Amino acid sequence: MGYKGEYAYWGREGTFNAGNPAVDQNIPFNPLVGLGPPKPKYSEETIYTFDSLDPTIIYSNELTPGEADIETVFKDPFLMLACFTHKVVGGTWVTGIGTIDADFSDVDDKDTLFVHYKQKDLVSTNHLHRTVRGVLPTAYKWVIEPGKLLKEVVSTKGLSFATVESAMSCNNNFHDQRWGSGVGGWANWDDTGLNGTGKRSARNMVIHWNDVAINGLKIKTATLALAIPHESEQLIDDLGHTLEWEGKREYSLELAGKLHDLGELEEVEKTYADKTKNPLKVYYDATVGKEKYIQITNMYVADYEVISIPEAGQLAEVTFKMKGGEDCVPSFSGKYDTLPDPSALITT
Repeated sequence: MGYKGEYAYWGREGTFNAGNPAVDQNIPFNPLVGLGPPKPKYSEETIYTFDSLDPTIIYSNELTPGEADIETVFKDPFLMLACFTHKVVGGTWVTGIGTIDADFSDVDDKDTLFVHYKQKDLVSTNHLHRTVRGVLPTAYKWVIEPGKLLKEVVSTKGLSFATVESAMSCNNNFHDQRWGSGVGGWANWDDTGLNGTGKRSARNMVIHWNDVAINGLKIKTATLALAIPHESEQLIDDLGHTLEWEGKREYSLELAGKLHDLGELEEVEKTYADKTKNPLKVYYDATVGKEKYIQITNMYVADYEVISIPEAGQLAEVTFKMKGGEDCVPSFSGKYDTLPDPSALITT
């Protein structure tokens, strides 16, 4: 009958490009919408000698990194936090307000990840177990659409893989026990939102530029994107890519909706020197004392596109793109009320 997905989870590697789910910290995914595991594959070179029109020599010359997006319904911040290179966990957990802050001010807490998944053989017991190792986040997005739940999209690059059989092992405080107590399930640590279901709706999202709402647009959709590329190369002593480094980062917010006034639109018409640069905050929880948001300083309106010149009786639709300007600083900040201490799941 074939194979079906049975479970998938991720974790932090104890040693770069050598993730072992039986040893390293296991972490549940937020509920998965789509998982294209970033599994690398071998590339081949074919040599034709001068005396033959048929292949003479074929050999594998590179384990080419795999690339894939991981799409989830956002609940808990742990995969997002793995995209930042410096993290601080503080405050008072269990009985008070615990805090998490993250940014790129240092590389002391840089993560490399593994992704483990099982596909179940529906006829026999020849199940497929794979661990993708050396997984590097290359982009992070929040996708906000009217009436829908907040979607998280993490673009990844994987450098190696292994066949390992290992069910998820994680403290019950951090998953919904979908696969059984002590075995695992989807992320379920912070269940605030929509009456305690942990579901984060577009209705809960708040977007502020300089601590006030954006007035020029009645927002229909929004996409916050952190481009955090990682480059990698193969060296002479291995088929795989064993050298990696960070690339140039870029941060943006794209907003689409109905044009309301000309404030933001007129920003596009200014030179960069004259543009307004302000901190942008995108909250998934704006509750006073429990705020959780991504902030990017020095954001400016970089471009816009008029989607349509409206017919009679219609409103003009516009897309604005904001970008991080000179010396911009992206960060995450969260306050969590009476939750279990998540320190074991966060590199600090």
